[in-house]
Amino acid sequence: MGKWYIAIISPTLDRAKADGWVYRKEEYGANSGFVRINPDHTFVWQIFPQDPVSKQIKGTWRLATDAEMGLQGGAGIVLIRGESATNWIAFNRGATEHDFIEMQSLEARGTQRLGARE
Repeated sequence: MGKWYIAIISPTLDRAKADGWVYRKEEYGANSGFVRINPDHTFVWQIFPQDPVSKQIKGTWRLATDAEMGLQGGAGIVLIRGESATNWIAFNRGATEHDFIEMQSLEARGTQRLGARE
């Protein structure tokens, strides 16, 4: 729970789609906005630092399933219809579990965000 300042840490991600084309998405270490995860199962996500309040994404979250956690294991949450209107999984990151969270798109697990607590 809490407010997390987000940075983009994605590698290059290639995805083949049903139309036969392969799409490439590249994102590098850019600072992004923030995500605030509330104990009442709601969240607020500001994608870019300069975005006005009217562009913030407001939604709900639920606990992640074991299948969604995959090899990561442990516990996490799913932000429902977050960035790009897709579901995102968020979980504590490694030995620094109280300081950082990792977020990944459930659609494309290579798309990642790293959050540092406010």
